[in-house]
Amino acid sequence: MGIKLMVEVMDHWQDAGLTAGERADLLVIAENANDGDRQTYRKGGIHQDYILKRVGKTAPAWRNAIGKLMKKGVLVYAVRDGRELSGFPGQVAVYELVTLCPQAPHDGFLGQCTRTERVTSQVTRSPETDPCDVETGHLTGDPIDEMGHLTESNGSPHRWEWVTSQVTPTPITPLTPLSPPSAPPSAAPRNDEREKISSPSEATTVAAAYTEAIGRPVSPTTRQKIEQQAGELLAAGFPAWWLADRARELAARGWTDLAQHCDRSTVPTVRKATATNADWCGNCHSPNHRQIKDPARDNELVDCPACHPAAVARRRRAEQGAAA
Repeated sequence: MGIKLMVEVMDHWQDAGLTAGERADLLVIAENANDGDRQTYRKGGIHQDYILKRVGKTAPAWRNAIGKLMKKGVLVYAVRDGRELSGFPGQVAVYELVTLCPQAPHDGFLGQCTRTERVTSQVTRSPETDPCDVETGHLTGDPIDEMGHLTESNGSPHRWEWVTSQVTPTPITPLTPLSPPSAPPSAAPRNDEREKISSPSEATTVAAAYTEAIGRPVSPTTRQKIEQQAGELLAAGFPAWWLADRARELAARGWTDLAQHCDRSTVPTVRKATATNADWCGNCHSPNHRQIKDPARDNELVDCPACHPAAVARRRRAEQGAAA
């Protein structure tokens, strides 16, 4: 396989005046040639079936293409012992690729005929030369060693003065730690802000009131919506008991938008204290329970009619109704 020959053809086919098709044909021939003597292999030659398949030509067309390459002077018959190997009957023709590179042998590195050597220049300095006579530019160094920049604009070492600076390191003390100061902790929420923060249990209680009032399973989307709206309303300052009552009204009316219902509701959010507080009568069981045994009910404990808040409220409502 003539790899070097193929590289030479690819780099110099235009110099030889070949067309793109002729270049492809010559590459197939170079692939079946020896890089040393530039001749095609004798065994089988370049007229075999697989060669015709590679060039995509019939046998007559391939012979015609080889003739064109020979006319352009890039391919000739190989000569051995003074005789051209043009292919007598019973023999194969042997061809030789003509050298295309003007600077043979062709190297091919980066498409170049010869590889240029890298030349490195070496700068020597005479020991007899005074450095002050040839030194130009700015002198640089460590300020601790009292090396600075020349003040002359042209960098001449004559009549210069050193520009030095002193670096004083800052001592590490507890007042100047290595790590940057940490950010101050965020301030704790005020009392009014704490009141606005609703607990998840209260929002869940409101959603549970809706589920209990509707009396059937509720879809997760609806329950999540009511619970989310309840959390927002609780954070806005609405009491949990008031939201639970509105949630029960949603279930009774077939609604699911708690926020909209609360915006339109006219029910006050403050419970009015009723004047049902009464002093302990001293006749019932205790001032905490305010219950008394009823003989008509086999001494069952019932609300004291004299001081129990519920009994007092019922009696007052009855009195107000009778007065009306």
